[in-house]
Order: sequence, then C-alpha cells, then structure tokens
Amino acid sequence: EHRKLPAKKKQTNLSLQKNAVAFPPPPTSTSASGGEKQVNQMKETMGLTKYKLLKKNTQQLAKEQITGEHFIDETLKLFSEGILDDLFWSYIPPLLQSIPSNHGREQALSYMESLRFAQVLQQREYSQH
Repeated sequence: EHRKLPAKKKQTNLSLQKNAVAFPPPPTSTSASGGEKQVNQMKETMGLTKYKLLKKNTQQLAKEQITGEHFIDETLKLFSEGILDDLFWSYIPPLLQSIPSNHGREQALSYMESLRFAQVLQQREYSQH
C-alpha cells in the first residue's frame, strides 16, 4: 500500500500543476466548499459580468499576457469605489497570491501597494487642510 501512495501524490501534484491558473484561488481551508463559497460570494457582490472579466484578467496575468499594472488598472474598474473599495482589498491580494509567482504577479502586488501608499498620503494631505 505504501507504493500506491506516492503514485497518488504524483497524480495530485500533476493535477495541481494543470490547475495552476484555476480561479479563484484554491481554498486555504480543508473543506472543498470553501473555494465554491468564495466564487459564489464574488459573483454575488461583483455580478457575473464583472466576475468573468476579473477571471479573464487573472488568467491573462498568470500567463503573462498582460502587465501587473494593466491587471490592477482594469481590476479597479470592476469595483464601484475603486481603490477605496473594501471588496477590492479583500479579494485581490489573496487572488494575486494564488497565482504562481511570475513577473506580472510581483508587478501587480508592487503597483497595488504604491497605489495604497499614494492614497494614504492623499488622505493625510486632505485631512491637514
């Protein structure tokens, strides 16, 4: 039986590699329904059309067909309050972390942080006047 386990493990790893661009990110909990819940929540809050655009953009970023900046700029358009939208910050960072590491992902994360920093500076300046 011990010989069968590694074969299953190899098969699982191969499946994981094939689904590396799966959307949304795999659930971090052990329950398989966690990912499905997240998908349903995203569809409900964003609407099916915006969800599909986000999925398409995420797949393009994972395949390095678009830049990280383009991904963030396009993604921000999908959220009613843009950079200030709490849903953007709850969905997008974990989504980016789920993408296999590549230049586009790192670029997107860096760009997102620079936008957040600029927003904080702008809010501080506004509150001082």
